Amino acid sequence: MAQKRLYLSDNKVIGGVCGGVAEYFELDPTLVRLAWVLFTFVFPAGLLLYLAAMFIIPNKSDEAGLADTGAAAQNSWGSESRNRTLGLILVGLGAVLLISKLVPGISLQILLSVVFIGFGLFLMLKSD
Repeated sequence: MAQKRLYLSDNKVIGGVCGGVAEYFELDPTLVRLAWVLFTFVFPAGLLLYLAAMFIIPNKSDEAGLADTGAAAQNSWGSESRNRTLGLILVGLGAVLLISKLVPGISLQILLSVVFIGFGLFLMLKSD
């Protein structure tokens, strides 16, 4: 019997973590995503866990050894896209923390809301 492994999914919204978990446990990816969002609302560390999982869990193409150049090109684009997304998250959160400390009277909730809306728009409009 072949050993089951956890990989990032090609069925991804952000990084493929929830899709990969859903494939591993043979669940609906939408349910896993909803559960992760609820978990993150209850325990904000869920966002950090997701980001960590995005870099710890391997891609299927990484494990296969990237036999052809098309797969290698696709994998490098995926890594670049993932790094760009993570960079955007970190810059956005850093900007929110900096502005909340430098500008008195600005609510952290309002700043976080603007960053989340902006990040959501970025994900919807970006082309992979």
